[in-house]
Amino acid sequence: MVGELKDREAVVKAWHVENMGIMIGEKEWINFDAKNSGQSPESIKLALSKLKRGCTIKATMFSANKFIGFQVIKEAPEGSSNSSFSDKIEHVKDLLVRFREKFPKFKKMTKLLEHDRESKIAVVKVTLLLEEGGQQIDALGDACPESIRGEHIKQHYIRMAETRAFGRAMRWAMGEAVLEEEKGDDIPAVTHEKINQPAP
Repeated sequence: MVGELKDREAVVKAWHVENMGIMIGEKEWINFDAKNSGQSPESIKLALSKLKRGCTIKATMFSANKFIGFQVIKEAPEGSSNSSFSDKIEHVKDLLVRFREKFPKFKKMTKLLEHDRESKIAVVKVTLLLEEGGQQIDALGDACPESIRGEHIKQHYIRMAETRAFGRAMRWAMGEAVLEEEKGDDIPAVTHEKINQPAP
């Protein structure tokens, strides 16, 4: 497998310490592959916490969007921010209010891509049509009981996967920060019911 590793240089746009991800394009994220890396998640989180927006990194890629390590090869311009996406958190229900104001005619389509009942893992795809005949945004969301902190909502992992996908799609459309739901937080089931209401 070592022969398949590739180095990739990129300018850091944003990052998320807890999710161990780095944004290197307008909508492109690469994530840490703990399973195939010799580095611990704790060491990667520490390295991520020291990043600054605009610095250049060299990431060792295990696959197209998974890295097993990285190093900063060029510092960020003076005055660059060292605040990550996780410094700006909000719930999906709050983003939805503003999203509807900006895209009142949006349409939402949901598809369950993967569902393992035994291990309780779900992957959901949400497609947003911002305007009729206009831009389309696709986003994926995944969830399992281990990724959800609230005990009373662990059984609703499919709902959480959809909520995360929908939140991610809205965030991309709005250019917003990471949502509280993407941290695996304790989200009431009513949130899912609210976001499935048609746009006014």
